[in-house]
Amino acid sequence: MTAPRHVEHVTLNTGHTRRSPRSEAADEVVRGLAAGLDRAIATKAREPIPGFALFSYSVTALGGAAMVTIWREAAPVVTFGVAADAKDSAKLWRLLHQGGAGKHATNPERPPAAPWIGVRMEAGAASTPRDDLLWLANFERCLGWAFIERRARAQ
Repeated sequence: MTAPRHVEHVTLNTGHTRRSPRSEAADEVVRGLAAGLDRAIATKAREPIPGFALFSYSVTALGGAAMVTIWREAAPVVTFGVAADAKDSAKLWRLLHQGGAGKHATNPERPPAAPWIGVRMEAGAASTPRDDLLWLANFERCLGWAFIERRARAQ
């Protein structure tokens, strides 16, 4: 499998899409998140986000698809899906559209080309400081790349 050079990062609530190159995610950050990602998948427990005491994440993964919820204490802030390849892309995209806070601006029947990260806001986003929402977007990309590279190693 050829390693992808970019990922489509889509916010379902707004329809905003950004092509994010792999070079935006520092190798040491992606490697550093990989162990926590593996632990979260294996234990199904929340994993703390390094350096952000109030935040943690939980992951459900199957094949080339992962669903991640980021929590601020007990409140879900965002849920994002990572489609590492096309196989599970359409199913994951539809699943992301089945929840979240507010309406979605994206079409549940038209996923972007894989690999992609699709993000939906949850109820806790409304009470999360704007500065935290900004760094969360970067965290989504870095954890997404950790999952994509984990999947590539498994094949």
